[in-house]
Amino acid sequence: MVGVKNKINMKKFDLQEYLSNPSRKIITRDGKPVRIICIDAKCNYSIVALVTQNNYEVTYNFKEDGFATSYGDSDLDLFFSPNKKEGWINLYRVNYGNTFRVEQSVIHDTKEKALSNALGVGYIDTVHIEWEE
Repeated sequence: MVGVKNKINMKKFDLQEYLSNPSRKIITRDGKPVRIICIDAKCNYSIVALVTQNNYEVTYNFKEDGFATSYGDSDLDLFFSPNKKEGWINLYRVNYGNTFRVEQSVIHDTKEKALSNALGVGYIDTVHIEWEE
């Protein structure tokens, strides 16, 4: 389908993985929130879900692999929402100031913890970082 994008950090829906953690957030390929109602409807598209569109929930059926159609990718295909993470790292200057390094790849969950570990020659700053998994 033209215009359909698969974001790199989005993991394709898998029914067995969903069943192992049903509280994990589900979204469509284009990022709309999804609420799964049932997974055992008596048809080929056995997953029944509500997709939020313009402040309303619309009912759709999906196959067990999360696809909304049998003819290719769709904006409605299901994905696991990426988990947003954040932390704090300490930066150091090394090699006479020409190179920077992170404190042994340690990511601290609070700024206070990072600062309490900010020791040694070359310390520059403690920096907040964010990423998705």
